[in-house]
Amino acid sequence: MGGDISRGRRFLKNNKGVVTLAGAVVGGALMGALELDSFAIESIQTNAFVLGYGTLAGAGITRSLVSLASYFRHPVKDFPKIVRVGLAGFFGPSKAADVPRHRRLEAKLKDIYIEGEYLKSVAELDLLEGKIESAFDKYEEVIAIMQEPFDTGIFHRAGLSLAESVHRMQHRKEEPYKLAIQFALRWQYDGFYDNAMRYWQEALGHLPKDIDMNILYGRALESMGKKDIAMDQWKRVLKLVRAEAKERGDISLEQIGDAEVYKLNESDVLENVFVIKVSDDRQLLEDELRTTHEAHEVLGSWIASEGIYDNFAIARSISTTKNGKYSLVSLYERGRTLLEHVEDTKDMCALESAVRFLAAIHSMMRNDAEPREERLHFRQRLDEAKAMLAAEGRPSGDYDPAFSMLLDACKTPIDAIWDSPAVFDKDAHGKNWNISPEGRITAIDFQLKGAVRPEDDLSKLLEIGCYFKNDAVGDLARESMIEVYHGQMSSFGSVPIPPVDEFKFRKLNADLIRTVSYFCASYESTLNRKIRRAYLRNALHSANRLQDEYVGTIDSTDVKQYSLFRRGIESLLEIEEGVRT
Repeated sequence: MGGDISRGRRFLKNNKGVVTLAGAVVGGALMGALELDSFAIESIQTNAFVLGYGTLAGAGITRSLVSLASYFRHPVKDFPKIVRVGLAGFFGPSKAADVPRHRRLEAKLKDIYIEGEYLKSVAELDLLEGKIESAFDKYEEVIAIMQEPFDTGIFHRAGLSLAESVHRMQHRKEEPYKLAIQFALRWQYDGFYDNAMRYWQEALGHLPKDIDMNILYGRALESMGKKDIAMDQWKRVLKLVRAEAKERGDISLEQIGDAEVYKLNESDVLENVFVIKVSDDRQLLEDELRTTHEAHEVLGSWIASEGIYDNFAIARSISTTKNGKYSLVSLYERGRTLLEHVEDTKDMCALESAVRFLAAIHSMMRNDAEPREERLHFRQRLDEAKAMLAAEGRPSGDYDPAFSMLLDACKTPIDAIWDSPAVFDKDAHGKNWNISPEGRITAIDFQLKGAVRPEDDLSKLLEIGCYFKNDAVGDLARESMIEVYHGQMSSFGSVPIPPVDEFKFRKLNADLIRTVSYFCASYESTLNRKIRRAYLRNALHSANRLQDEYVGTIDSTDVKQYSLFRRGIESLLEIEEGVRT
């Protein structure tokens, strides 16, 4: 039954003009029949008037009934309740004292509304009671769930204009900014963006320095697809935040995870607007800001040409600033990291989307650097690990045999990928992607790190996390992701890439090289120990595959080197699993 209702609503949404025309014809026909039956043959003028009146009445009544589907879940079944809503709206609350009675009524009738309409009605009651932040929170939810407008025709515009006039008459003593917000949301929710913009600007004119008001306007601009205007608005919000922080002498920040990334902790609205990356290195942040803007230009054109706005997005950085340390301010992205999402839900479709996106980044982002010298980098990482162990007060002697085995054996996997092409280093591990509640993948952290080999970055994405089982079934899933990446890279054609079987072999070698690098980079954080151990197990599995599956295609010296590397990983893993988290 629910499916029939949904299909019926979709039909009305897409065919309102046809349904209204049918209503006009029926209205004209009925009035014409009554005219002929009651008065026989009248003058041509009289007959024309009656037919015209019937046609207009039929169109108006049909359009009014059909429009109910835009606001209520079951317009026919719930018609008596809808009448109560209409009466309550006409004799609506004109002052805060009237609100409790209307809240009780709205709560009783909540189930008959489409979700956004109920939120709007309750937000209007919050505004009337002066609960501004609560109202803004609900309006943000309304904006977030807005879909394509049902209808932007002349009849609907006229109906909204009439409703606006009635509402304005009932609330003559209401504060102007509240009315402006209500009208802006009503027009925007129904797709009349020109009227919505006019009222948003009127509301902002009443509260030009109110941070929450400016944030709400920014959210509205985003929802209407006015990205360029929205970016200017977010810069304005940031200036207001800085001015307030300067006036108060501080700004409250809350750390996100274990990285040097924070969110503003000023209010429920503001904390979901900006994220702030902190560093002592100003140039590092300036480079990331520039690279993020380049990503928007290059990848944004691809996203636009493919029409995949709902699938992919790029983080939006606004500016660098200084508040003690240097800061890069970016817009907050709703959702959670890809690592958290895939580990919790086993959503392989989300991981595949990130794989496709990574291929686009590697194919399209400009790269002027040469890949690093891997053996030197490998040795540097081992030295960093020893320094971290010393800082933790733990002797590196326990690790030295493992480190020696890895260093002695690293030449073989490094040689296997040395001639792979250089691509932009996305640093593609799962914490550098965000997935929204709607399933959109956002690429975050475009810190300029130089060049990387494709296999390296893909290894970070697929192996830093517990996404696959280390068995035959898991290997099939891994190889499916590698084939998706290879196919996408081949379709772009801008980066030369070896045949898919050779690429799979190189990716296994990259798994080994990245093990030590990630082990060292993550060691200072206890939060990363679980991920680090999982990566060691994944790399051990890749070493076993190289030994077992490629025996006939690699020489005996390489087999021995892979065996030595495997023993080094086993030794590291044994020590790590003996360390209490």
